Amino acid sequence: MRNIVKSDWDIFKAKFSENPQKNFEWFCYLLFCREHKKDIGIFRYKNQSGIETNPIEEGNELIGWQSKFYETTLSEHKTVCSSQEPSGVVKSIDKYSGNSSIFYS
Repeated sequence: MRNIVKSDWDIFKAKFSENPQKNFEWFCYLLFCREHKKDIGIFRYKNQSGIETNPIEEGNELIGWQSKFYETTLSEHKTVCSSQEPSGVVKSIDKYSGNSSIFYS
């Protein structure tokens, strides 16, 4: 079994200091593609609504994903999951209600 390394986000931010948020989203995209064997990537628009790429089909499932990189704690972002705010979570549930799964990172 491989060793699991605990992420240190300060090191990540230092290594990708020109734009840690964008690089985190790219890293999540690469992991999602690898997990779902999408060697040539997934089609997406620059401002995809609610999720990062078009959903993918895997068997009978439709799967999408969303990533967020916060400089502060998640508890400071409670409205992200609130139905009162049109956040990425709410948008993805509304727009892609036929999805079997939506992964958030």
